[in-house]
Amino acid sequence: MRRARASIINRIAFHPTVAVPTHGMLRFCVNALRWCRHWRTVERAGKSDGMSILPLLGSGHPSEPIVDRILSHPGVQRVPSPKLTLFINRAFLSPDLCEGLVERIDAVRRPSTLSDPNGDASYRTSETGDLAGTDPLVAEVEARITGLTGLDPVFGEPIQGQRYAVGQEFKGHTDYFEPTGIDFDRYCGVAGNRTWTVMIYLNEPEAGGATRFKSIDKIVQPEVGKLLAWNNRRPDGTLNPATLHQGMKVRSGTKYVITKWFRERPWR
Repeated sequence: MRRARASIINRIAFHPTVAVPTHGMLRFCVNALRWCRHWRTVERAGKSDGMSILPLLGSGHPSEPIVDRILSHPGVQRVPSPKLTLFINRAFLSPDLCEGLVERIDAVRRPSTLSDPNGDASYRTSETGDLAGTDPLVAEVEARITGLTGLDPVFGEPIQGQRYAVGQEFKGHTDYFEPTGIDFDRYCGVAGNRTWTVMIYLNEPEAGGATRFKSIDKIVQPEVGKLLAWNNRRPDGTLNPATLHQGMKVRSGTKYVITKWFRERPWR
């Protein structure tokens, strides 16, 4: 295990997009060891599901290897559209895992915020909570996402949970940051822009709460454990405005989801 751990740290340290200044070496080593623990969880999750451990595929661009990896899993559906790359995988997480994630979101939730505010106070009215990657349950979910997509966790943001009560919504938006936005440097100056999004519904509200992709007239209804994954870019790597989507209003009950975003460069 020591030899494997050293190999992984070296792999990160000599990655062509990773620069580790001397004054940040201690923090880097701590993060590298966390990555090692995450990878051991990936191995355990793969073995328990009867899957072989496959190589990681980088940040998400080029996207073809990610698409092929996702489609290699049974039960994955690709939404037929030339405008965007969107996948659905029902029952990706078990009800027990979903219930545990709901509890963790409720423990840390706070009002959601916006980058580049547009003056509309009702634009995003949900609550948000960041989930700790050191939590074994969260680490298992991270590992399952890695196993499905092949996206390297080095490029992933921490998993974020969202809670929508009756009347709450997130109006039409893209997950990538607009390069002309006033907050672009603040959010993208280090890790770059977002590449892929993985979102998982944790429950089913009594009414409402669907996700709408307007450009392809596709509405996805919440189901416990259902996963959505999409590329925020076109195959040539340019940002894709057709990924505009809306978290529609919850009309009855409460909706919980988690979201995992990946970046162009390692997240730190």
